Amino acid sequence: MVSADLGPEWKPDRAKLIIRLIPAEGDRLCVAVDVDEGLASAWQRPDIYAKLKRIAAYSAGVVVRVSIGRRRIVVLPDRDVDVGIVGDDEEVEVTGNGALAEVRKVKRRAVDAAGH
Repeated sequence: MVSADLGPEWKPDRAKLIIRLIPAEGDRLCVAVDVDEGLASAWQRPDIYAKLKRIAAYSAGVVVRVSIGRRRIVVLPDRDVDVGIVGDDEEVEVTGNGALAEVRKVKRRAVDAAGH
């Protein structure tokens, strides 16, 4: 992800993570943080974690999702929700916003040939 707000400490070779902006369910966007499994705590470095918390707090309609291999953690303004290992037939669902957000692992919805 390219942004003027992200300095050189966010470069993947230095940060040990990659940031992507992807569509999520409904009108939401997802800031996907893919963490190098060899340094699973990279996303918790104070400078990076503070920025993720700010994104979660001030970006309405945006979900901050950390992936460490198949493990998923959703960063919310008031807490982090460790969803655990997400299987091929599962996905993470976030309803509500901010302190009222609910996060859970659910079975992936079947998609028909028309993409519905």
